[in-house]
Amino acid sequence: MKIKKLFVAATAIGIFAITSCKVNEHVQPVETMTSTTSIPNLTQYLSRMLLVQESEIKYDANAKEFTVRDSVKLKESQVQATYRIANEYKKRYNITK
Repeated sequence: MKIKKLFVAATAIGIFAITSCKVNEHVQPVETMTSTTSIPNLTQYLSRMLLVQESEIKYDANAKEFTVRDSVKLKESQVQATYRIANEYKKRYNITK
């Protein structure tokens, strides 16, 4: 009998918890994915992540790509996407944007 009462009480609490949650209708929009980071900031990011000097990273504005040590080519869009999700990097270097 105790188990039945306990089960009924747990079920009632579960139903109450589920039905009492309100949906937040005033959700703030997430930062748009189209926001871009400046080329110098991306160059610094690549320098720190790839352990190379910033002078070893060149940016070609026409091709919109970075060249690292005259051999590795990275599209600006790829670097932007990686930078956008680099939360640990931003935390380590106190980057707020």
